[in-house]
Amino acid sequence: MKLIGLLLNLATTAFVAGSSSHHENGNETDGLRLIPSDHTVVRYTNESLIVLCRNTLADTKVHWKSPKGDIIKEHKGRIHIEASPTSDDVKLVFMHISLADKGDWSCEHAGGGDKASKPFNLIVYQKITFTENTTILTVKEGTNATILCEVKGEPQPNVTWHYNGQPITLETNSTKFRILADGLLINSVTQNDTGEYTCRAYQVNPIASDMQERTVLLKIEHKPIWTYMNVVKERYTFINGTTTLKCEAIAEPPANFSWYRSKKQIHNDKHYRIESGNYVSTLHIRVDNEDVFNVYKCKVKNHLGSIERALILKRGEKPPTPKDMQLRGYNSNTFDIVVNHPRSSDVADPLMKVTGYRIEYMTELEFKKDLGKWTNAKRKEFAYEEGATFLISNLEANTSYLVRAASRNLAGYSDWTKVEKFHTLSLTPANANSATSLTSFYTAKHWLLGFAVMSLHFSKNLAFGCRAQQKQQLLLQLVTGSCTSLSL
Repeated sequence: MKLIGLLLNLATTAFVAGSSSHHENGNETDGLRLIPSDHTVVRYTNESLIVLCRNTLADTKVHWKSPKGDIIKEHKGRIHIEASPTSDDVKLVFMHISLADKGDWSCEHAGGGDKASKPFNLIVYQKITFTENTTILTVKEGTNATILCEVKGEPQPNVTWHYNGQPITLETNSTKFRILADGLLINSVTQNDTGEYTCRAYQVNPIASDMQERTVLLKIEHKPIWTYMNVVKERYTFINGTTTLKCEAIAEPPANFSWYRSKKQIHNDKHYRIESGNYVSTLHIRVDNEDVFNVYKCKVKNHLGSIERALILKRGEKPPTPKDMQLRGYNSNTFDIVVNHPRSSDVADPLMKVTGYRIEYMTELEFKKDLGKWTNAKRKEFAYEEGATFLISNLEANTSYLVRAASRNLAGYSDWTKVEKFHTLSLTPANANSATSLTSFYTAKHWLLGFAVMSLHFSKNLAFGCRAQQKQQLLLQLVTGSCTSLSL
């Protein structure tokens, strides 16, 4: 009850105060009334405002005065008055408000004597604006950089700085950064200072709050440096083959790449094709004679300096084509493939031994749409390992795929194997009759082995590869005589 009484008392007090204020604002005993009647008017810069001074006393005139005491006489312009043709009322018109307009404006009776006056206080706020619009700043390495951020606003905004999204704190970066009145000073810039610097301005006033930001990308000018310091400098290829040499370096501004063979600059022709970007250049080489095996130099240069690197292209041996390719196992989305290949000892040069395989595959429908071309085929690279099998996954169920393989060594890739056609299983359970026919091969003496084979046949998590699953290999060999002779 005490709480209710207190609330009623507060409400009554507020009502009385409001009534008194309304009575004071609307008091026309002096013959003047402002519409709107607010004692305080708040506006942002560039907004408009009209205040009417209503005069109810006969045979009197009124005028408007600025905060400086000047009588407003203009009838047009940014600030002017408009008189009513049917009364003595006068409007004060602000076409667009500026910060200089803040203060007490008053309407008062003209003429001598004791003048009645009705004032209102104009409060002007200014939204956050940035005077700079630069988004990229480039400076030389080792110099000081100043990122400008001059912020305007009323009240004056607070500013914070961020580097790549993280706040810049002077407590831990006092020697690197210094916050200025109109920007951020970065001492002795290095390449590590490259990134985005954000000036974030906050403003809070009685009617609203605001936050604006501008981001500047700082680039540090420096001579070229290698993207990768340690690269293999000896490369191999073979006659009638193709190879590529790559040169990667970063620089600011981006550098120009050029290629040389025996001190002679290389240009695009029937043997060479150059593809260059801002930070990488690739030399494609078509090998059709012995002259191609040589020392190649890549030179990278901008106005701050240059670097160069030598790569030696040597003659190697084309790897032998795999003997054949077989399907070890499969389900609705995976092939388990065996690539049969001559042993590494069969290669004359140990450096040219097979190090891996490339397997390409695409659906039969895709192959037909591409008019028998393998341009859009998917590919996977595998490392060579004796007895290993290779999984091709994420396939479509109940779909025919065309598959081919090539071996890989230091000199490149072999010719492709014969194209094989494999088909994935459907997602529906296997037919019960097939299970019955499968078990009919086994005698009662081997019923346990037959059950194990059926389990493998129905397993959703099909295990692939004889080498990886030695127990399953032994089981299948006992039943079928050979692991590779069973297709599940």
